[in-house]
Amino acid sequence: MKKFKKALMFVLSLFLLSSCNLFDNSKSDSTNSSNLSSDSSFSTDITAIRDVIDSTGGKYTIEGTITKVRLNEDDADIWIQNYNDTTQDDDAILIKNAPRYYNPGEFVKVTGTYGLVNDLPTITSEKMSVQSGSDSHLHAPLKMTSTLFNDYSKYLLNRLVKIENAIIVSLSYYEDSNNVLANLNFSGLTIEVRVQCGNATSTVNIKNEMQKAKDKGANVNLTGLLEVNLDKDGFQVLVIDEADFSMDAIIGEQSLQIYAINDFHGSVVPNGNEAGILKVGSFLKEKKETEDAILINSGDLWQGSIESNLNHGELLTDCMNEIGFDCFTLGNHEFDWGATFIERNRNRKSKDNYQTPFLAANIYNYDINKKEVLDFANLGNKYTIKTMENGLKVGIIGVIGEDQITSISSQYADAYTFENPTPIIKELSDKLRVEQEVDVVLLSCHTNQESIKGALGEDSEGITLVSSVSNKRYVDAVFCAHSHYDETDYVNGVPFIQGGSNGKYISSVKLSIGSAGNISCDNYENLNATRVSYTKADETLNELINTYKAQSDITGSEVVGKLSGQLTKSDTLVNFVCAAIANYAAENDIEIDYAIANTGRANISGSVTYASLYKALPFDNKIYVIEASGSDISKEARYNAMYRVNPQAINNNKRYKVAVLDYLAFHRNSRRNYDYFLEAVLVSEFIKSGYEIYNYRDLTADYMRSFGNATIDVSNYTDTNLHHDTSKLTTNVTFS
Repeated sequence: MKKFKKALMFVLSLFLLSSCNLFDNSKSDSTNSSNLSSDSSFSTDITAIRDVIDSTGGKYTIEGTITKVRLNEDDADIWIQNYNDTTQDDDAILIKNAPRYYNPGEFVKVTGTYGLVNDLPTITSEKMSVQSGSDSHLHAPLKMTSTLFNDYSKYLLNRLVKIENAIIVSLSYYEDSNNVLANLNFSGLTIEVRVQCGNATSTVNIKNEMQKAKDKGANVNLTGLLEVNLDKDGFQVLVIDEADFSMDAIIGEQSLQIYAINDFHGSVVPNGNEAGILKVGSFLKEKKETEDAILINSGDLWQGSIESNLNHGELLTDCMNEIGFDCFTLGNHEFDWGATFIERNRNRKSKDNYQTPFLAANIYNYDINKKEVLDFANLGNKYTIKTMENGLKVGIIGVIGEDQITSISSQYADAYTFENPTPIIKELSDKLRVEQEVDVVLLSCHTNQESIKGALGEDSEGITLVSSVSNKRYVDAVFCAHSHYDETDYVNGVPFIQGGSNGKYISSVKLSIGSAGNISCDNYENLNATRVSYTKADETLNELINTYKAQSDITGSEVVGKLSGQLTKSDTLVNFVCAAIANYAAENDIEIDYAIANTGRANISGSVTYASLYKALPFDNKIYVIEASGSDISKEARYNAMYRVNPQAINNNKRYKVAVLDYLAFHRNSRRNYDYFLEAVLVSEFIKSGYEIYNYRDLTADYMRSFGNATIDVSNYTDTNLHHDTSKLTTNVTFS
């Protein structure tokens, strides 16, 4: 409500003059004026409307200009504004029982009895006449600065106002008092509205229409009287009649269908509830052709399986181009092999020479030593524009969450920074709406809903609000990613959606665009990707997959070990990795006290192929030996898996040698300072002949191979094993 004062410079410029076809003009205005103005029974004493309103009741004569007429069956309700001379203020009052033949803009004199009707200052008319006077300057658009507003009281405001193209952001109905309270977003500001009609039915009808507008994200128009709000700390607009509220058509003249995927993570091959790229791609490619649909990919596409990793994402990039995605927003895992592979895949084309636009609006170059933001990194475009077959012009902005710079190994992240996406989104939206004249703005963001909506989860920073530059919402739909949630939300008329991960879901959003350009959401849902249907599997996609898969199958089909049960990704699997690291150190005379690794990505069991191990440990992390303090080791042991070599109780003030994945060894926080092992000293790294990078996955595969045909007992890798039991770090132990 405090923002309402700022809104008045917008609101007060929108005085209502209703259309002529609303009124009965069967009698000429000149005849009415002649007959009524000759009536000598009027009082000669004219009372200011403000003085009438301040009174407790009585009979008065007032003058003013008609600002609105509402026709009833036998008479009309008329709002008039004061005549502006030395005895009058600028205010408005409702006149009941008026003749039906009056029109907005006429200057009238009224005599009648004053009182409150439904809390509205009202005169019940006894006599009424058109006068020859005028106060037309009061009906010219009035633009008031906030400074000027501070010099006025509410009694000096023209109280009848019209608000157009606003969005309902909250709504409450109080049955005991027959009141509806709502907050509207109007040109980026919040306006409080109260609805109280002459009867409860009309109030409920408006409430229902408001709820429909809120649910569908439709813009609304309303007319009402300015009054002090219930808390007496600002103003609200009072709506008193069903005719004073309208909603832009929910079903627009044009529609836009959007499909999206996120966090596909190399899931080329069908696997349980993972549909695979052939099914997902065939469905999307057919929908693009038959429905003229927009296709969005919100990042983390490549990294996650042997079928994708062995070719560093080339297969899925080729599939993406063949399907015809309209954008690909970079995620944090696109950086897992460094920017060289981003550029390499960005330059790939389909057989028809199509390239999916890469988006990276908030990724900038960075000087890690000076902690200084440099120029735009140009790893992707800031936005892309697509013109649909129905003529709609669609702009798509792509960003990544600013905190995800910490989710990339520092050797690949230090050259870049991810700027706060919200102001960038707003700036680009205004550019797309105003300069590029797009009809719809979509946001593809590699971050989850909570992050893009702000800490309160209510879009407190405003990407779903209305821009004061374009007078449109900054975005019309938001496609999220990164947290792997199957989630949908609806904020200020804007759908938010994220479709899980690994090709389990396909997000579907349908928008309607009205003739006035207003946009509403007809439907938003996540489709189970294993159940979608299409005419036939796409031959080109199938050929691409088979070509690349033939290469990966040679390596991936090898059985590297046999397990007695399941190694789970968050505990026993990672304990097994730590044991493999410690084993390698022992066999190669590398002195360590501890081995530490973080979580896996999938469970494994039974006969483990190299491909299944690849899916569980998809990253190419190197293993380094560092010297670190006991306190840092103790801290990291709370969050990660460990293999303990040293049986002595850890001393926080001593330094130890730790074999650890590079991501953990050199992790930086959001301020770009090392934060896991604060004073670590690099000692060495694990290397092996024949490997350019001897990563933790290959090391683990070699450890499995060392068991030969013997079955690996998974019970040896639980947290009860003293080698893995981090709760015993502060005590001496004896290993069996």
